[in-house]
This record gives sequence, structure tokens and C-alpha cells, in this order.
Amino acid sequence: RVAAEKQRLKSEKLRQLRLERDAGLPAKKKPAARKAAATGLNLAETQKFAKK
Repeated sequence: RVAAEKQRLKSEKLRQLRLERDAGLPAKKKPAARKAAATGLNLAETQKFAKK
């Protein structure tokens, strides 16, 4: 239980640092959510799809 608590505190601290760091940066566009890979496509089509 103690380890879980420490881990939680650590992730909270890291989250805060990340938020502060991100506040200093110009807002980037969020990358589009990963689309589920369409099956049955060949590699070139898949890569073209991934770039969108």
C-alpha cells in the first residue's frame, strides 16, 4: 500500500511538471486519435493511412 501511495505521489508530481512545461510551450494541435488499423490493406496503403 505504501508503494502504491508513493507511486501515486510521484505520478502526481510528474503530471504537475508536465502541465507547467506544456503551459510554457505554444499550444500544439493534438495529434488525431490513432485510427484502428484497417486490415486487408497492403503496407503502402497502411502507411499512407497512418500519415493522415
